[in-house]
Amino acid sequence: MVREWMRNLVNLVIVAGFFDPSRSKDREEIADIKKMHAIIENGSFVQPALYEACGLPVIEAMNCGLPTFATNQGGPAEIIVDGVSGYHIDPNNGMN
Repeated sequence: MVREWMRNLVNLVIVAGFFDPSRSKDREEIADIKKMHAIIENGSFVQPALYEACGLPVIEAMNCGLPTFATNQGGPAEIIVDGVSGYHIDPNNGMN
């Protein structure tokens, strides 16, 4: 049920590299970064690892304003207040 709700609400976005297009000198990369910004408008960050020690990607996603879904194991469990600043995922619950 949550998975279907999430599918209808957002797209899955994986963000890597520069976030600010002015930091890149490559035209193709700049174009890709701008596309990424358009996608982020309706995206989310999902990190369903069995265990995440630090959770830096979670912090970065939250800083970008993305709805954040992350494992309830390790760092993200301490970073996210479930249902307030993001959502915890139980990586051992294989929702199909």
